[in-house]
Amino acid sequence: TRLPDLPDAWRHSQATIARLQQALLSEPLSEHLACVAISGSLSRMESHAASDLDLLIVLDDRRTTVSDETAEALFNEVWYRIDAASLDAPRPKPGGVFSQCVSWRALTDLNVRGIVNEDVTTFGQRMQLLLDAQPVLDHQSFGDLQAELLNWYTETRVSNLFEEAEPFGWLRQDVQRYWRSIWSRAY
Repeated sequence: TRLPDLPDAWRHSQATIARLQQALLSEPLSEHLACVAISGSLSRMESHAASDLDLLIVLDDRRTTVSDETAEALFNEVWYRIDAASLDAPRPKPGGVFSQCVSWRALTDLNVRGIVNEDVTTFGQRMQLLLDAQPVLDHQSFGDLQAELLNWYTETRVSNLFEEAEPFGWLRQDVQRYWRSIWSRAY
């Protein structure tokens, strides 16, 4: 009762998610789609009429290479459906974490663990999927991806080297790096 805007934001978020799911389920999407997740204010159930739509369109490219053209076509199809559903959501800014499909394979590539200059978009997408996202399409696949991302961060050699008692020291460091990056950009 002290925060009267929160129940309205929750209701707005619920309605937006329902409309988004309906738009995405109107016809089958590409066989290369693993899942679709939302992030940001909508994921936190605090969106309002002026909120943007932070959408993570995840490709299932674990066993098959998905061409850039196919990924772009899927991205455009999802946004076409959003536009057609009159969700009044602007397209994401070019170059940001929401401006292209997410590659499952890139997120879980063991060869980039610990590399400081890893692709910044992939790093941001990984953080968003772990920290601030919820699925709107294919919940099982989303859960599988999150589990694989957590396992990606489980690494005992480095933890043992730095005498860390817990298996997610690497994840903790990346979360801090992500937070500091956002914080620095805000100032």
